[in-house]
Amino acid sequence: MTLLEAFINNFINEYQEPERKGVQHGDEIGIFSSRFKSLLFSLYGIPQKEIAKKVGISYSFFRRIKSEEDLDSHINEFSDIFIEDCLFLYTSTGSYYPRNYSDLPAISQETAFEINIEEAFLDSAKYCKVLKRKIANVLIEKVDNGIGVEATDKKELVKIVESLNRILKLLATWNEPEFNKQIFKVVSKKCNEQICKILKSDEITDSMRNHAIICSDFILKFSNIL
Repeated sequence: MTLLEAFINNFINEYQEPERKGVQHGDEIGIFSSRFKSLLFSLYGIPQKEIAKKVGISYSFFRRIKSEEDLDSHINEFSDIFIEDCLFLYTSTGSYYPRNYSDLPAISQETAFEINIEEAFLDSAKYCKVLKRKIANVLIEKVDNGIGVEATDKKELVKIVESLNRILKLLATWNEPEFNKQIFKVVSKKCNEQICKILKSDEITDSMRNHAIICSDFILKFSNIL
């Protein structure tokens, strides 16, 4: 199972369909299951007929849903939730945390389960453009703010390496040279700043030296996927 599939399945499983009973005619009653699934599966930039098939509805009904719902708004909302609650938790921890989206409880380590890095991003090339663009923008921001944090021990260094490798895996599989080049520009600049800072230091510790190696290695690996 991929990361986005796990996210969509968990969201659907947690979704409580609204009841018509007791709702006065003309009042809003929420989104019913088939519509909700259609909106979620629109996170994939796949043909509409394929989305309708995944949801289990006719293509004509899917087109009706699309015309009646604010699709762009929902895609933006679901993309933000996927990125913040799922994607970056995975790239930093290697685990997927199922969430109860009805009340968004605190994340618990006990609820986490592993998703194989080889499978996590198999479908990322099919992400819709909105989701890819948002991921690219947030990646740039997070790398710009986060890659400069120097690890102080071996355990921390391993975490940094694993996190960067998961990000690379995502970027290598989603086949978006334009976004990847934007991210690489920021990554290489930030990594080179760190390397120069470390090499100019009067006392270079093993941790600092390893951090410099990580930065240079990440630039090399990244350049290979462009």
